[in-house]
Amino acid sequence: MKKIICLLLAAPLLSAPAIAGEKEETAAQSEEATKKTDPNEVVCEYRRPTGSRIREKICRTRAEAEEETRLNRHMLERGSGSVGRTMASPNG
Repeated sequence: MKKIICLLLAAPLLSAPAIAGEKEETAAQSEEATKKTDPNEVVCEYRRPTGSRIREKICRTRAEAEEETRLNRHMLERGSGSVGRTMASPNG
């Protein structure tokens, strides 16, 4: 009976380092997530322009990259809506 009680009392003490390790991992993950979402962080990528074999290095902030992506998506959606439609004549 004493062994069972000792084991029950010792179990939380033995699991404490595991819980502390989880907290450290969580802190590292949140720091990593902050790095990934920092809008002022400069990110560089290589692009190959159409018709060229030479890559160009483009550096900009995450906010600029997201804004360009948003504008490109908007233009694509706006342009794709007119496919297959006919233009109405201005006279009726």
